[in-house]
Amino acid sequence: MKQVKVSSSQFNYQYGDQIHFPYSIASLVTYLKSNLELSKNFQFEKTFVFREKLDEYIQKCQDTDILLCSCYVWNWEITNHLAQEVKKLNPNCLIIFGGPQVPDFSDNFFENYPYVDIIVHGEGEHIIENIFNQYITDKNYLQIKGIETKDFRTEPQPRINDLDSLPSPY
Repeated sequence: MKQVKVSSSQFNYQYGDQIHFPYSIASLVTYLKSNLELSKNFQFEKTFVFREKLDEYIQKCQDTDILLCSCYVWNWEITNHLAQEVKKLNPNCLIIFGGPQVPDFSDNFFENYPYVDIIVHGEGEHIIENIFNQYITDKNYLQIKGIETKDFRTEPQPRINDLDSLPSPY
């Protein structure tokens, strides 16, 4: 089986020669890579952070299997533009939105953002791990807690109480 190509975005603003590290995505990817089964089945590309490289990032996704998008108020519009253009270029790409800007109550979300396939509610480590495990088997996401699609919403995933169990991206 060929490795599943995963791209991710967490756009930030650059201040002079400084930009904030995409910590949320780095935490998720580090967690996923700590799972040996997932690590051997998934190829993680560099996270998209620079706004001025948007067109380049879109082109890099023409053969991406999964696009993870970390959504904040400051990157909501550019993240949606990325996702919409990737879905046009690569309709089979599974686009997953998570982060604090994803609405808890998503009335009409999938009508307004039809290019998004799954939204993650809450902490993403266990949820994304479960999505990825299902992706390499039967792609049946119905039993995964903490997600929503255009067809269903599942019960919340319990909070992670032992933060020491999560690997550091540093």
